[in-house]
Amino acid sequence: MGSANVEIRTLSAEVDYLKENNPNQLFCIHPLSPDVSQGWRNVTMKDLSAATDYIARWIEDNVAARSSYETLAYMGANDIRYAAFILACTKVGHVPLLLSPRNSLEASRHLLAKSGCLKFVYSVERERQVNELCAADSSIQAWIVPDLWDVFSNTEVLPYEGVKQSEGVEDNVAAIIHSSGTTGLPKLVPLTHGYVAAQKGVQVMPAPPGRVGSVYSVCEPGKLAFTMSPFFHFMGLLTVIASVSAATPFVLSPEKPMTAELLATIVTETKCTSASLPPSSLEDLYSSQVGRETLSKFHYIAYGGAPLSPEIGDGLCKLTHLQTVLGSSECGLVASLKAEEREDWGYFEWNPFYAADMRTQGDGTFELIIPRQLNRHVHGVFHTYPDLTEYRTGDIFTPHARKPGLWRYIGRGDDVIVLSNGEKFNPTSMEIIIQGHPLVSKAVVIGQGRFQAALLCELDWDNWKGDEDEFIEEIWPIVQKANEGAPGHGRLMKSKIGLSSPSKPFKTTPKGTVQRRIVTEDYRDEIESLYSKSDNEATISISKDATPNDIIVQVKAVVSTLLPSQEIGDHSDIFSLGLDSLQSLQLGQVLQSAVRAICPQLSNDAFSSRQIYSHPSVSALSHYMYDLVHGKAMIDEAGAGVEDDSARSARLLALVQKYTAGLAEKHSIILTGSTGSLGSYLLHELLLDPKVAKVYCLNRSEDAAERQIQSFQGKGLSSSNAFASRVEFLHAKFGDERLGLANDVYDRLLQSVDTIIHNAWKVNFNHQVEAFEQPHLEGVRRLVDFSIASTHRAHIHFISSISTVEGWNTTKRGTHVPEEIFEEADVVMRTGYGESKHVGERICAFASSYCGVPTSIHRVGQIGGPTTEKGMWNKQEWFPSLVATSKTIKQLPSSLGGITVDWIPVDTIAGVIIDIIRSRRQNEEEVRCAAFHLVNPSPAAWESLIPAIEKHFPVKIVDPQEWITSLEEITHPTQSDLQDKPALKILDFFRGAFIGEGEGITKPPVLDTQRTQEASVTMQRLKPIDHDILNTWMLQWKF
Repeated sequence: MGSANVEIRTLSAEVDYLKENNPNQLFCIHPLSPDVSQGWRNVTMKDLSAATDYIARWIEDNVAARSSYETLAYMGANDIRYAAFILACTKVGHVPLLLSPRNSLEASRHLLAKSGCLKFVYSVERERQVNELCAADSSIQAWIVPDLWDVFSNTEVLPYEGVKQSEGVEDNVAAIIHSSGTTGLPKLVPLTHGYVAAQKGVQVMPAPPGRVGSVYSVCEPGKLAFTMSPFFHFMGLLTVIASVSAATPFVLSPEKPMTAELLATIVTETKCTSASLPPSSLEDLYSSQVGRETLSKFHYIAYGGAPLSPEIGDGLCKLTHLQTVLGSSECGLVASLKAEEREDWGYFEWNPFYAADMRTQGDGTFELIIPRQLNRHVHGVFHTYPDLTEYRTGDIFTPHARKPGLWRYIGRGDDVIVLSNGEKFNPTSMEIIIQGHPLVSKAVVIGQGRFQAALLCELDWDNWKGDEDEFIEEIWPIVQKANEGAPGHGRLMKSKIGLSSPSKPFKTTPKGTVQRRIVTEDYRDEIESLYSKSDNEATISISKDATPNDIIVQVKAVVSTLLPSQEIGDHSDIFSLGLDSLQSLQLGQVLQSAVRAICPQLSNDAFSSRQIYSHPSVSALSHYMYDLVHGKAMIDEAGAGVEDDSARSARLLALVQKYTAGLAEKHSIILTGSTGSLGSYLLHELLLDPKVAKVYCLNRSEDAAERQIQSFQGKGLSSSNAFASRVEFLHAKFGDERLGLANDVYDRLLQSVDTIIHNAWKVNFNHQVEAFEQPHLEGVRRLVDFSIASTHRAHIHFISSISTVEGWNTTKRGTHVPEEIFEEADVVMRTGYGESKHVGERICAFASSYCGVPTSIHRVGQIGGPTTEKGMWNKQEWFPSLVATSKTIKQLPSSLGGITVDWIPVDTIAGVIIDIIRSRRQNEEEVRCAAFHLVNPSPAAWESLIPAIEKHFPVKIVDPQEWITSLEEITHPTQSDLQDKPALKILDFFRGAFIGEGEGITKPPVLDTQRTQEASVTMQRLKPIDHDILNTWMLQWKF
């Protein structure tokens, strides 16, 4: 494992070292009092060292003798006396026990007893809690620690020489903290000096190239970080470690409720650039304009300890870089990487050097496992549990749907609810959503061992005075939203929502996490009452003379309440739409009651689950109800309806017809860059193919549809009337995640698209390859991601260029260029354009080799004008410029130098590409990546084309160098010169093309086209560029 070998020494020794070598290094900026208007104080390492020595001497003089190795409890105001006390205990030879002031009396007594601690140091702010402890246990001795600024006011205090640490300081305990007690009484967690060193190790751990860790001390090294973390908690200790070991000082929040206005003042006055904040504070701050504006000033915000509302996270990540981090008292920091995309704020990506293991649970979820390595340099957990060979964190995650290596935390393994039917679900996400309602203080989903889930809500009693039914109606929309993201068996019904009692507030941990087990015990009677309620939330009433259509209306209403997010058709299969076993039971109860009101003698099995499964649509159920009411339906002994042969045959035939409809092969295709010249002809060819059901045109312009119509009209393409039914124009951002498309649109394309034609690329021969990275190279990767995630593993046809092989050295490699993928850069023309296409080809080839993505590389040569009357080869390109200039100077070069006339008309080359697309469907499984050369296999002789030009205007046929010289003589071209002699704009191109003419220069390589000809009938029939085609172009140019 590639971790840094961190020297293990005590934190107090590090502070003393800094006092001597960098005394003015900032430790923190501390408020002078809870009222920040009184100002702030910069605390240096020299100050911290002096305060540590002050407390060390005070402990020895008042609390415990030197080197007696006692456990000393501390509970104080959340200020830096914690840091001084922890470091001082090490120097005097004791172990600090850090107790949360939020602990119950029972929890604190339990921790003191377990640690054998009878001595308690506290600040005056915690006097009430300590007095209660002393009253409950007379054996506890207590001392008040000196005031904060007495401890940190005397930098000239005499140095205190610490006790000599024994050999193997790594396993000596530096401090004791405790767990939060989510599932009962808290547990002691001893932290050794080796554990502390492991937290340093995580901060200096190497990361993959171009990446950084997610800890703020790595993302914003040396800059001020704002923190609210309590020092009795692991995150508070990490703040101290980061400041001492990573030179990243912190700004400490005053111990008072955080408001948007207070944070705004702190940020303005201290200039902190990053923050570590709990989710509850982030949610409160984000709710106001001032809060959002202040949060946006941070460069980086880390959060942890509890989930964050998805809506708030999605909004906040647009303002700053938000990042979830993971750590625990037992493990310390778990090394993850800063997200590459802001929108992945809620995902973890483990640093590969940390060697985390994601172990499947068999239900689509994974548990984070930490395996032991050869050393413990970064794994704090193996200092906590030195005998373990692996540590099962109990933290459960799901993988990102499209980005391998990203993981979303969904809860603790012990949060999982197992229903009586064996179905499991984790309720954490539901609870977070429901707690987002302003009237809900806390939400607990229950259901262990029950058939279905239920919900207990703790109200914000100050803002609610209504009754229980009104409250349930008020919060029902957000419960429905929570249900949308839950598995069917975990969804909540109105009848299974209960309210807390003001006299029994939910028990929580110091982090504010609800103690699920204790709440369930406290509300045992209420839960039993909740489960005894009827499930019949929806009721219908039908009359004996109701028609089948009347019943359909009623049944559809009931099904819609059970599947609120689905559009229910009369013949839709309700189980395909998501109706589960629980909902099937509920539906049966409602329908049974409705029919029994008319037919009291109705069998109890008339609407069993088997019956519902036998009539899986609104229409089928309604007709079944109609037949029951009119005595036409019978129930067999097993509770199944007896169906006559003709009805059975008709039902089976309908299924056959339903699932054979549309079996004739149809394709949905993404086409990028459709509004360009080649793109327009490609779209036209696709629309001529009856097997193409839909073309999604992805363009960077928002007016693509209008431009496409104009392009079709100008080129005389007649299929624009098919746009409405077969073409959908989408505004895309190729470098963005999900191609910049809305989630629902992107997901729709994932389901239907089987072919991608990537034609969008800028043509600029002056730019370096780096200028093509955004969005072009990024876009290739995004399309690969799309293909991997798509239902049909969409085949990518990358429209490349022969410039990717125009650096071919015929002396070294031979005269012919095979239709293959080349990794060598020396075959690529030395232009940014050619290099960018080469990189695009390599990305496609890699995706084929390692991800199974089918790809085809279309190396397109010179594209000429169309063969049709309408349309035109762009006059700004090199050959039309040559012709226009020759007309003006009345000279035409006798040769094109190194340029081979292996051109293909634009409408023809579009046909070749479509042929290849069709043929590749037949062999894409065997050949995952194939390259094709789209150049004319029958080059024309330039001399044979000269008469077609002479037909339109008189010219003198001259040596190419003479033609160049004639243009070079125009040393100061006017605008008029540039207009009628456009070759002046690209004179360097012509110099390069004509250089060495007549000097026996090496002939350009020949591009093999055998594979292309085998794949394309159009290519097989292709003729050389001739007099007629050139004459058509001349007429289009009107030269």
